Amino acid sequence: MRGARSVGRAREGALARGLLEGPGMRTMVATALLALAGCGAVGGDPIAPSSMAESDGAIVTGAIVDGEDGLPIAGARACFAGTEESGAAAIASECAPSDRSGTYALAGLPRGERVAIAFAGEHYAPSLALLSTGAGETAHAQSLVERGAAMLLAEAAGAPLDGTRGALRVEVAASDGGAPPPGLTIALGPPSGTGPLYLGDDGMPDRSLSATGEAGLAAVLGLPPGDYRLRFAHPLAACVPVESWPTDDPRETQVRIAAGTITTVRLLCLREGGG
Repeated sequence: MRGARSVGRAREGALARGLLEGPGMRTMVATALLALAGCGAVGGDPIAPSSMAESDGAIVTGAIVDGEDGLPIAGARACFAGTEESGAAAIASECAPSDRSGTYALAGLPRGERVAIAFAGEHYAPSLALLSTGAGETAHAQSLVERGAAMLLAEAAGAPLDGTRGALRVEVAASDGGAPPPGLTIALGPPSGTGPLYLGDDGMPDRSLSATGEAGLAAVLGLPPGDYRLRFAHPLAACVPVESWPTDDPRETQVRIAAGTITTVRLLCLREGGG
């Protein structure tokens, strides 16, 4: 992934100029800027996490980190982006920045609801997480993918970023904190987009893989916006979504795709026998 990161940063400016020429991408960027306008300067000190009083609703709190090295991202944004019932908010009305340790606290959210939280940071691709809030505080850590690396992945997969479609990223983790167990397969319903793609250590598609490898990463690109069901299976481990919009089937979860955004689903896998 470090190779992809260095090349991605070198090419990011040229690629971004081409991508921003499309009307769909211009709309996405304008919406993102408006949504994040009240959150302070990128990289600066944190400000009040929400304009609503914390007692008025649920709180989502955690850390925003780099998806490659796990280091905290200061000055990133977490924004309320609607509920399952209301659909995606046209402009996220509540935002909170991350501080120098990557920590954020987004307050004033609907209690006991399925909510979408949008994350963004300088040099990072916009990302969406789907959570279920409780009566109080919900913990959620979010990893972000660098824009340059996301562009290179889309280019390698033949699914260019044009601001009218989104992507799904699946991250596998081991319940014991060790390396993710290889072998997870995914499928979307209804079928759509380019994939599934199983990624190598460099974050690029590994055509030799028919399931997740040592990196524990999978993706589906070029997805029209909307709601889908993500089905997952592992021959040697029991896997559950860490945070999600669950369905009546424990082997799947609901996902929402937004234009120009990566929806991230994290799966925690317990190897058979508890190892």
